Amino acid sequence: MSSLALEPILRHLPPVEKIERRSEADYYGASHLIAAKLGLAAPPRSIASWKHGIIYESGLRSPQLLLSEGNRATRHLVTNQWQADRLREAGYWRVHATGVPFLYAERLADERLRGSLLIMP
Repeated sequence: MSSLALEPILRHLPPVEKIERRSEADYYGASHLIAAKLGLAAPPRSIASWKHGIIYESGLRSPQLLLSEGNRATRHLVTNQWQADRLREAGYWRVHATGVPFLYAERLADERLRGSLLIMP
């Protein structure tokens, strides 16, 4: 796709803001979005793992596949209660069902571009 074809799309994207990544909750700016919703000027440091990709529950062979880093002492944030329950059954007690980072983004006022497709694997 040429840069001319991308221009209408790029005009609607927010500016890129570089942040210091201190933990997994900082990936994709999720901790900054959550802090803003709470009225905080800056996000406090999180010491939690947050698996932020798609996890197909029907194919889950091991609860550890829900984790990206850390151990049983680490606080883990997961997508839903089903995942939290699987980790607790495996001995991970510091588990919280919080959703996924991209769900916290603000809804855009722009209409979807006709003929476009958004893919989020």
